[in-house]
Amino acid sequence: MRACFGLRPPYDFARAMPFLIACLGLMVILVLGGFQAFGAGLSPTANRAIFLYYVAMLLLASMVSARWRVASWLLLALAMTELLLALATHVGHAMGLPIPSLLPNREAFFGDGPRFKYHPLLMAVPKEGFVSTRGVDIRHNRHNLRGGEITLGAGQRLVNAYGGSTTYDVAVPQGATWPERLGGELGDDWVVANFGVPGYSSAEHVVQTAFYADRLGTMPVCSLYYMGWNDLRNAHLPDLDAGYADFHLLSQPGNLQIRGGGGASPLYRVLSAALSASFDTIPYPPDYHRLGPADGPDVRLEDIFRKNIQAIHALNAARGVRSVFIGQMLNPFRHDAGLGPEWLPRVRDQDVWPLQQRLNLIMKLEAERLGAASVVLEPEAFEASDFVDKGHFSVEGSRKFARLIAPEVRRLCRR
Repeated sequence: MRACFGLRPPYDFARAMPFLIACLGLMVILVLGGFQAFGAGLSPTANRAIFLYYVAMLLLASMVSARWRVASWLLLALAMTELLLALATHVGHAMGLPIPSLLPNREAFFGDGPRFKYHPLLMAVPKEGFVSTRGVDIRHNRHNLRGGEITLGAGQRLVNAYGGSTTYDVAVPQGATWPERLGGELGDDWVVANFGVPGYSSAEHVVQTAFYADRLGTMPVCSLYYMGWNDLRNAHLPDLDAGYADFHLLSQPGNLQIRGGGGASPLYRVLSAALSASFDTIPYPPDYHRLGPADGPDVRLEDIFRKNIQAIHALNAARGVRSVFIGQMLNPFRHDAGLGPEWLPRVRDQDVWPLQQRLNLIMKLEAERLGAASVVLEPEAFEASDFVDKGHFSVEGSRKFARLIAPEVRRLCRR
């Protein structure tokens, strides 16, 4: 047996080296697997677990193929390439380098299918009928909106709630999102439809308002706009397009995972992205992380944000729909770490909340000038436990937010 692997005198290092390296690789896999399974509670069917199985099988195949040197080295090279890509990019990403982590995520390998689908104007919209079976309970209705099916009764007032992931409420289960809570606070005479989609900015809200406000077959009496954070993604980008078409919109297919190319193989993801960049009709966004963070407010971005508010108000006013702009509430306890930004390529973490407060003030002043309505809550009303991260509500945070805005929404939207 030892002779098969070149481990008996006279030693055959051409056979022994791939065997020994594969043994070392298997030890690394066993340590990683044990830590992930017992220390981090990794599911055996998660993408990351499948990745570890896959690399372990390649290493075992390399060991078994020791007598066929070329095959053994090729299998070993593939296994080590996969392992090094995953670990090196994950460590670099954790250190704040502007590179994505290729270590497969903890989501189920055999998941629920795509949550979003391609849309030529909005890049991606919720896929109708989606129901999650793992993690947070998320459902989409037949109108491509988050939440259960909506049937409007006679005399019920419809309110559309627009926003990004903080309106979609990514961390909150079905029945507990703030639009659903708000509907409960307003009473049986009201229906609140959740038009929120992760990543959507004021640019997408202009499109939604112009073409899809009557998604439920009728115009709302009132439309709420909880926005700002996703607009800040575009702060200090060179030659910023007025519709955010040269960065933000191009990033949405990747953000909402409608391109494919995920799974359990880092090498597959790299090759898939390279091929997609060459042949996909939707270009990839430029990488602005390499430019580094910039200081102060972005006057160009603030002017675009102001004009989008004007466009939204004009569209709604022409249809007799009341516009209510709600200042974005972020977690000020998580924006002071000074770490490299991920979602906002040219904004430091500690600058996010001050810049968001500027957008909230612009929203308030512009709403007053236009004769629209605005609601800006005091940050002191929230605690760190009301958020699960830098800006997404926890279940308690969603409940609190809905309770705080309900009186103003009822007053402003009643007619």
